Amino acid sequence: MMSLQENKSKSWYKVLDLDGNSIDTRNELWELPTREGKTEWMHFGGQIGTWLTSNPKDFCTSDNRVFVAEFKNTPIVERPGIIWVSHVRLVREATNLELKQFEIYRAFQQVV
Repeated sequence: MMSLQENKSKSWYKVLDLDGNSIDTRNELWELPTREGKTEWMHFGGQIGTWLTSNPKDFCTSDNRVFVAEFKNTPIVERPGIIWVSHVRLVREATNLELKQFEIYRAFQQVV
C-alpha cells in the first residue's frame, strides 16, 4: 500500500482549526466525529486530494484540533511523514496521551 517504509504502520492525523476547517488555503469544512463514532468517508478531488500527517506538531498551533484519521486506497502522493489521499474519515479527536509523544500539550478542565 505505501511505498515509503517509514510511513507504514503509522497513525495518521488531520489538523483542523477550532471550527473543523482545514488549516491550508483550501479551507475545507470537515464533518467532526461524535461520541457515537467515526465520520462518513469524505472524498477530496483534485490532483492531490487532502493531506494527513504522522506528526501533527509540525502543523499545530494552540488554536488547532488534532484528529486521528483513516484513509482508504493508496496515497496519491507520499513523503516521509505526510501523505495526500482522496478518501478519508476522522475517527476521533486525538487524546492528550497520544499528543504527548509529539510534545503537544492541551489544557483540559478537570471535573472534581
